[in-house]
Amino acid sequence: MDGPRTSEAPEPSSRGKAHTMVTIRHQRPVAARQAAPTARPSWTTTDGPVPDSTRVRRGFHRPLLAPLASAAAVSAVLVLTACGSEGEEASAAAAPGVTAETLANDLASVTEMPNPRDTTHSCSSEDIGDHACEQMITTDTLSVYQLPGSDSAEHWADTLGQTHTVAVVGPFLLKWQYTPAPDDFDAVVDRAEEAVG
Repeated sequence: MDGPRTSEAPEPSSRGKAHTMVTIRHQRPVAARQAAPTARPSWTTTDGPVPDSTRVRRGFHRPLLAPLASAAAVSAVLVLTACGSEGEEASAAAAPGVTAETLANDLASVTEMPNPRDTTHSCSSEDIGDHACEQMITTDTLSVYQLPGSDSAEHWADTLGQTHTVAVVGPFLLKWQYTPAPDDFDAVVDRAEEAVG
C-alpha cells in the first residue's frame, strides 16, 4: 500500500461482525501555552484597582521617613548614653574588677552569646543563703554566675552539673544551655581564666 491508510468499514461478514481499519496518524504535541508576563499585583478597592500614582500618595514616602528614623535612632542612643553613664560609674565604684556582666561581654568574643539579660533576681534570694549569686547574666547559649567565692561556685557546679555542662573559674560558674563542642568549651574556659586571672 503506497497511499495513506484510511479507516473503512467493510461489509459485515457472514458471522455478523464488522471489521474496522484504523489509520495511524502521528500527531505533533501541542505547544504548551506560555504564561503571560505577570504584572505587579494591583491593589484593589471596592471601586476597582488603585493606580500607582494614588498608591504612592496614600503610602509612606520613603525619602521623608529615612531622616526621621535616623533622628529617632540618634536621640535614643543619646538618651541611653546619658542614663547609662551614671549607673556605670556607680557600679564600677561598688564592684571593681571582673563582674558577671564584664565576663559575659568578654566571652562574647570567643562564642556566640545572643540575647544577654541580667537575671540576678533568680539566684539572689534569701532562701539560697550563703550560695546566693551576686550577679547572673543569662544568654540563649551560656549563663555566667558571679558568686561570693569558689566554694559557692563548686556548690552550684555540683547541683547544676547534673543536668547541664558547667565550668568553675574562681568565683564564677559558667553554665551552657546545650552541650558545647570540646573546642568551644575549651575556648570559653581559657578566655574566662584569662579574664578572671
